[in-house]
Amino acid sequence: MSPLLFPEPFGSFPDSGTGSFTIYNAPTANGHPHDGLHVDSQNRVWFDEEFANKLAEAIQSGVPMPTPTPTLGSTPIPSPTPSPSPGVTLAQDTFQRANQTHWGTASDGHTWGGGANSSSVFSISGNTGKVANGSTSYNAVLGPVATNAQVLFSGSLSSFNGANLGAALRWTNGNNWYKAYINGTNLVVQKKVNGTTTILKQVAFAATAGTSYTLRFSASGTSRHRNSQCLSMTPSLKG
Repeated sequence: MSPLLFPEPFGSFPDSGTGSFTIYNAPTANGHPHDGLHVDSQNRVWFDEEFANKLAEAIQSGVPMPTPTPTLGSTPIPSPTPSPSPGVTLAQDTFQRANQTHWGTASDGHTWGGGANSSSVFSISGNTGKVANGSTSYNAVLGPVATNAQVLFSGSLSSFNGANLGAALRWTNGNNWYKAYINGTNLVVQKKVNGTTTILKQVAFAATAGTSYTLRFSASGTSRHRNSQCLSMTPSLKG
């Protein structure tokens, strides 16, 4: 059965944590934001539209646009716009391996960190990474440290009752990160600094238990974009 394709929304907000959180739809039907995300000196967000083979641009609302400073007796010269550069894959895992306890070694050769190789709630079954029979928040980390990064993953929860599913970027440790997640009723962007969590923005998003959702989350320059290398889950207990 072929997948149904719809224009995929994406959003961004200023690094300060204040200002407008803007939601956009991919300009082309059946296209969605893909690799190559780049924020230039004029706060313009560039990305590839997968399936549409096009380059798209979004100008953030509520973010000031820099203007060139004229020099006495000279004509202002606009700043050049850098061309978007393709991203480099830092880490990936297809989970195409034998059933096992823990997540072990990813398909690209990296070893999973966080709780993925120490907590018994992590396992691989049927070529799928699973977290089951847990009662707290769990994290799985893969790949090297990177300032500007993007994570893309698909997953589902058996229940959203007291549970959420998301991805973190600029992860330092369990007390310092940025995270985007779904909890069944909202899409939430949250930060945790020195152990204190703050919700930066949330928008209504109804998610259904047992349905697979794809989440992309990116950091580029001083902007955070929904849609780094850490998967974070708060699963419900299974009977």
